[in-house]
Amino acid sequence: MPRGGPFGNPWIVQGNRRGSTGGETTIKPPCVGALLPQTSTVTIHGSSVPVLLRCPGSVRPLATRAVEDAFSFPFHESPSSRLHPSPPGIPFGFVLDLPFQAIPFRHRCPSFAWYPIKQRVVAKENGMAKFETNGKRKRRTREERDESEAKQLEEELFGIEDAHEIQDVERKGTGTAQGGGGASEGGPKRTPKWEDPDEEELRMDLKDGPSRNRKLRNDPEEADVSGKEYVERLRRQHQNIHATAVSWAQLPTPGEEVEEDVAGKILRSAKDVLAKPKFLPQGCIEATRMRDANLEEPNKAVVQSLEFHPSGGVLMTAGLDRKLRFFQVDGVRNKKLESLHFDDLPIHKAAFNEDGSQVVLTGRRKFFYIYDVASAQVDYVAGIQGREEKSLENFVISRGGGEPTVAFLGNKGYLPLVSLKTKQWMGNLKMSGTVKAAAFVPGKPELFTSGVDGMVYTWDLRMRRCIGKAVDEGSYRCTSLACSSDGMVATGSESGIVNLYSKNKGTLDLQKTIYNLTTRCDTMVFNPDNQILALASSRKKDALKLLHLPSNTVFSNWPTSKTPLSFVHSVAFSPGSGFFAIGNARGAALLYRLHHFETT
Repeated sequence: MPRGGPFGNPWIVQGNRRGSTGGETTIKPPCVGALLPQTSTVTIHGSSVPVLLRCPGSVRPLATRAVEDAFSFPFHESPSSRLHPSPPGIPFGFVLDLPFQAIPFRHRCPSFAWYPIKQRVVAKENGMAKFETNGKRKRRTREERDESEAKQLEEELFGIEDAHEIQDVERKGTGTAQGGGGASEGGPKRTPKWEDPDEEELRMDLKDGPSRNRKLRNDPEEADVSGKEYVERLRRQHQNIHATAVSWAQLPTPGEEVEEDVAGKILRSAKDVLAKPKFLPQGCIEATRMRDANLEEPNKAVVQSLEFHPSGGVLMTAGLDRKLRFFQVDGVRNKKLESLHFDDLPIHKAAFNEDGSQVVLTGRRKFFYIYDVASAQVDYVAGIQGREEKSLENFVISRGGGEPTVAFLGNKGYLPLVSLKTKQWMGNLKMSGTVKAAAFVPGKPELFTSGVDGMVYTWDLRMRRCIGKAVDEGSYRCTSLACSSDGMVATGSESGIVNLYSKNKGTLDLQKTIYNLTTRCDTMVFNPDNQILALASSRKKDALKLLHLPSNTVFSNWPTSKTPLSFVHSVAFSPGSGFFAIGNARGAALLYRLHHFETT
């Protein structure tokens, strides 16, 4: 059987929307909004549409393509066609129907009001519904739906005629809201839906009654008024007394400019109330453990290094199992992206350069590797010319402020400098004593170093000379250094004492001394917005603390003594500080979600 009219668009008569091939269509009652009785007649002018006749008594209307209790016949170019009786055993009348696959999903509903998709009702005369073609039906926008709902609500509250008058006044812009439901100036008066008939018969004594009623008199000799007039005078008195209190409810007159007060600007939106505060509160931090970042392929040895890519979303892990791994971190799957094996290098440290295009890998060897992330190419660098270091396991990479540079912690106080562009030696820095820790200042060509002599040195890489020296107060053998982008310097010592300094015109001013660690502090990392300093020691189990920098206090609620951290060897914050990764001696890269921050 063909499935459409001349243009392949059959009638749809089951659902809230109906379609036709076009032309003028007249449907005689009781066809509109009801099922077709056996004696009903349908007249279709100007179209030839094949249809199915089916009983709508099925619980699943139009649920199958093959309808067993139905038969079909085509409408012809005739003025009218009479529907035939229902098949045996079907107690209901017929409806016009068509194959299931031709009906869009949004039209499959059990309603039986007949309205064509491409036609609209233009008149209703003598119980007849008349349609005419009006193009493709458009979906209503949110504003149109809201306007329709508001109109329906006004009709229910004020009646259809009053609602139409109110809409006319609002469109003209001549109405002014009055407190208590008074009339709008220049427009029709709103009439309540219900009035108390006893108000006209009720008389209120204004002369000998309560003293507060005397204020309602217009004339000193006035004795009493009707109940309706009494209500109006009370409303008018309230408006006069509380004019300022209810001024916020007054609508501006057309053309009047209104200056919004401070309270109005604050209460206009809840965005600032519901949004997360910009500054991290002290005392407690909300952290949730997620799926381990390297659960798909854990390290088979200590996680010596882990770091997030500067663009976020990718975590790098490296360790003594000689493998470099990359994971796509989302907190749910943490899919492994890639892994590289280095046969001759147990990796002691690995780090991204500033833009994340390269990874520098070192161990207790005279050589090191540089891995190019984009091209997946590994470059072997056979040591540093003119230097006799047997091990290049410790280094730091510059973070902006000049040529990308790697500073290795060498012997006898030397710091060899190597360019990441040319992979060639650039020069040396020399300090007194043995260098144990170093850190670049983000965005500046400055380097801080310290060692066994208890001094903190400041270096200018442009001149390659020391520009400052300060005593690390109370420390014994500095073991770690960290610098923030806002001028904070943290030093960790062999005894676990951590000093926090602020840089002021080339000098270091002590801000806080932290005693929360009892063993050597060998890991310190600032988060990207410099609100948290992570402190860790690999000599004691679960030795990790988070310092709230604005208040210089340690978070008390996390981590706790029951947090399964094991021996922490490395930590890292994601670029948005939403994720916090911890590498431990078991080869796991623990992942925690810091809810104050965004994950991007």
